[in-house]
Amino acid sequence: MSSTRPVLRAFVCGLAIVTIVANMLPPMEFVVAVRAGKALLTPGVIGLVLLLVVAPLSAAGLALVLVWRSWARDDARVLAVFLGLLSYGLGGEGTWMMLSRSGLPDWAVSMLDTGMPLASVAGMAVMIRFSSIFPHPLSLGDVRPGASRLSHIVAGAQAWAMDPAQLRRAAAWFCGVAILIPQAISIGTGLRGNEIDLVVYSKYLALAALLAAVTLSAANLRTNYRRADAAGRRQIFWVLEGFLFATAVAVLASALKLLQNATGYQAAQVHWYAFALLAGFLGLLACLAIALFGSGALDPSLALRRTAVSGVLGLLAVVLFAVSEQVMQEWLGARLGLSARTGGIVTGVALGLAFEPLRTRTSAFVERQLAHFGAEAEAPARPLPAGAVPA
Repeated sequence: MSSTRPVLRAFVCGLAIVTIVANMLPPMEFVVAVRAGKALLTPGVIGLVLLLVVAPLSAAGLALVLVWRSWARDDARVLAVFLGLLSYGLGGEGTWMMLSRSGLPDWAVSMLDTGMPLASVAGMAVMIRFSSIFPHPLSLGDVRPGASRLSHIVAGAQAWAMDPAQLRRAAAWFCGVAILIPQAISIGTGLRGNEIDLVVYSKYLALAALLAAVTLSAANLRTNYRRADAAGRRQIFWVLEGFLFATAVAVLASALKLLQNATGYQAAQVHWYAFALLAGFLGLLACLAIALFGSGALDPSLALRRTAVSGVLGLLAVVLFAVSEQVMQEWLGARLGLSARTGGIVTGVALGLAFEPLRTRTSAFVERQLAHFGAEAEAPARPLPAGAVPA
């Protein structure tokens, strides 16, 4: 284990562990509510609960892997910090439940809850930093704007963000002006009985900063992709795909949200915008996992072998089978009036018949993908045609 920046390393580990512990609470509460008849068990509700839990846990897990295995590498260290901050920001529901049950006063819970938007803003700055140094640091000569005004604006932002000191100062000023001051005003006026809620404006500013950050990160990775050779492009591909997916989802969801606010249309799912952003980041995390464990983009030692993947898949299948069997047994008992023994037999047989072909096909698909990544990693890099990569 490397001793490089031990305080930062401990901070990222702490964030990831807190996120994992806090996000065990929502699924446990959901299961209790279903058993008590206080919550409906529908595919949509199950999907929302899984989305709320899987995204922060995935980010925390990836952060811990990078902390323990690849902390000495600069790009892996920056990515680990980003994933740790992202996991804490995405785990809002679980963190809020943990804070609300801590017995602290309301003002203290509000102050601690402010850590989530602060972590999100810091994560945006670290995300931009990672995109400008992976797999190689960008320089001013690499940024070549096109003829459009938007291209010049993005190129100017890329050049400005290459200085980490400027990026840190901008993040600190944004945290103070857009988050801490409005939060302090809201808490202070609330204690006096005449609350002025400015937090909603902080959310809008944070969302605008998020759109700008993911767009700038995707632009940096695209610039690095265009100037890379064949081996470098294979290294960047899945990381770039993840950022492009998150950017596209965020921009599209934001456009629909603006249209909804302009027309006054009320969607059936009130929190659809937050879930859309969460799904976009989940896609980013999936692509980062493929880059880390499929092709070893940041660290070749992280590329998984088939035996390890098969073991993980087997463990996940056992956990998924047990959870599904319990949930289906409760559902059948409530709907059909079956006893616990009969419901367990019926659900066990039905899920056993459904899981075996699903497990076989999933394992075959993963093995084909690993074979594909292995062939790419062992293939020699071929030079690109003249003019394909900017000088």
